Amino acid sequence: MLIDVWRKVGLEGIAQVDLEEHRNRHQPLSALTPMAATVLSTIARRLEQEGRLHGLDGGPVERPPLQSVSVA
Repeated sequence: MLIDVWRKVGLEGIAQVDLEEHRNRHQPLSALTPMAATVLSTIARRLEQEGRLHGLDGGPVERPPLQSVSVA
């Protein structure tokens, strides 16, 4: 949503406000997985719509293990 607001009104149109105190209940990492998947899916869909996401062809791109990659 912040990206949409930024695109519509620019940085000058965004302000931070104090909403007093908001307490989130702590959750195990496994409980946050569905939310994280939704956020990632939304970002990927937006990038694809903007033509900035290439090479997925319907599936994730498999990367080599880090220890097998040499730093030039």
